[in-house]
Amino acid sequence: MYKTMRHIFILFFMLFLCKLACTQEIKVRKGAKMILGSPFVNHAVLQQQKKIAVWGLANPNDVISAKLGGNQAKSSAQSDGYFRLYLPPMNASGPYTLTIQNQTTGETIQLDDILIGEVWICSGQSNMEWKFENIDQKQIDDFNQTNSASSSQVRFYQVPDMAWVSSTAENIGQFSAVAGWYGTKLHHTLGVPVGIIVSAWGGSRIESWIGTTEDANAESIIFAPKYIAEPDEQTVSQYAEVSTDGWIEMPVPGIWVGGKTKYADHGAVWFRIDLSLPEEWAGKDLVLMLPGVDKEDITYFNGRKIGKTGGNFSHKFYNKPRAYTIGAELVKTGLNKIAIRAYSWCFGGGFPGDAKDYMLVQKDDPSKIIPLAGDWKFSPEFGFDGYINNQAPDELYHYWLRPVMPYSARGFLWYQGCSNAPENEMYFEKTKTLLENWRSQWDDQTLPYYLVQLANTDKISDIPARGAGFAQIRDAQLRVLKKIQNTGLAVTIDIGETDNIHPKNKEDVANRLLLWALAKTYGKTVEYSGPIYREMKTEGSKIRILFDHAENGLMVGSKNGRQPVQKVKGGTLQQFAVAGTDRKWHWADALIDGQTVLVSSPEVEQPVAVRYAFDQNPDGCNLYNKAGLPASPFRTDDWK
Repeated sequence: MYKTMRHIFILFFMLFLCKLACTQEIKVRKGAKMILGSPFVNHAVLQQQKKIAVWGLANPNDVISAKLGGNQAKSSAQSDGYFRLYLPPMNASGPYTLTIQNQTTGETIQLDDILIGEVWICSGQSNMEWKFENIDQKQIDDFNQTNSASSSQVRFYQVPDMAWVSSTAENIGQFSAVAGWYGTKLHHTLGVPVGIIVSAWGGSRIESWIGTTEDANAESIIFAPKYIAEPDEQTVSQYAEVSTDGWIEMPVPGIWVGGKTKYADHGAVWFRIDLSLPEEWAGKDLVLMLPGVDKEDITYFNGRKIGKTGGNFSHKFYNKPRAYTIGAELVKTGLNKIAIRAYSWCFGGGFPGDAKDYMLVQKDDPSKIIPLAGDWKFSPEFGFDGYINNQAPDELYHYWLRPVMPYSARGFLWYQGCSNAPENEMYFEKTKTLLENWRSQWDDQTLPYYLVQLANTDKISDIPARGAGFAQIRDAQLRVLKKIQNTGLAVTIDIGETDNIHPKNKEDVANRLLLWALAKTYGKTVEYSGPIYREMKTEGSKIRILFDHAENGLMVGSKNGRQPVQKVKGGTLQQFAVAGTDRKWHWADALIDGQTVLVSSPEVEQPVAVRYAFDQNPDGCNLYNKAGLPASPFRTDDWK
């Protein structure tokens, strides 16, 4: 059984590390059930006005058909079992039933409550992943009020959850705040269903999201990862209730994978301890105390689930104490079985904390304790040799992006860069490669890519235009806007927090992404960008800066929380610096002159270059256009 489960896991999880094994699994498919790509489940939102890709696995050469709202399509599975078909474009509508049938075997899969609307794929690192539950309650309340009437029309799909969920107040805490705001505001503007797919991982580097040319074209490798959040009844029975004969022993507390210790691979591992309880413990409520499980667990007592902690590949639960109540009806005299299904995918995996904190306690009399530290039995459910490394090239492309590729979508939203700082030209080249890679996989070189320029954060410096850290990434992101077609740049240099790399104001991030989409993708007449540096002209001891998106004029502005930007009458521009031929930077005087800015310094008689807000945290930068959108940080030089 372990080998079978391992093969299934390899098929769904280990596309990058086990390509050959995956291919072998698919090639020998005979008499197997049809499997759909992971986004194809009930309540899905499909992209309107584009052909709709549907894919999966069947037996080699099987004929597969799909029907949706009176439309239908047909295709044959390849020799490896992979199939992909395309339903014709449809306008926003629904709900529908999507029916996929294997016409060779007669097997049918029916998906209900399918909507046709706008789909956006949101990716990046922690600021894209950042959930509503991690921001201020006022913003959550405002979102729920805005979204209440349309929650059934705005749906989210998060890798690796593998489910489409409506944006109700009960659900929204677990969803990306940026993506959530974007989705509901897009729905209110267009009046059509919206589907938001989030595939993001905190701390990830951009190269982890880029697929290699070879693997990008390997259609036989189509599923990754399949996150088994809850084992089925048969699996629970197999590990939580049956004999542990042949299982391996391991001390608890202890590490089962990590460092120099390796009892098993990363993956899901079941731990068991069988206790003989005295008669006086029978029929009493108990509490199972665990100081931690690295990284997540589902715990059972006599085959019944008593608790679960963690999920969604979150790191934050590894050392969180567990206290699971065991109902009196489960507790009997004699043999009782505690089973813990631990799951780990990176770093160490095991049971942290002190031995004395592992115990079984009578709920009504905490003085009665049974220590649980010592040798436990364990057996892997499935495992893999290695772990998901969000820093490694190619890794998240396989594990996090492939599950939704090439799900028909309108475009991409991207919020990443912190982990690549202080790269500049290299980051631009990586972004260029990523876009070529993704657009190729979606077979559409025009797909929009709207990215968030990194916000201000960290310590404030008095050194003019020093170009530290995020300044280099922002410069590369600005270059993406200027040099790569169908891209947009949501500038957030005015909404960051000095001591927080995850600014809580996600609504304005979404607003500024939305403006790009409304103007460039949906053809709405709105100002969608703040001032973007175009060119400079030297005028004696001054330099004149010319901008795009300044046609209606410039202003000194002030941003306070989520409130609209306010014009500061008589205000002075901040964070401009100027340098002469000696390349030494000095703080500059900057004056708005219509659609331009005049920059000078008494310390620089012959200026040759200007920088604006060119630092990790350019505190006080305040140049806006009359639409209340901030200017992007920029530099006129290319000095190293």
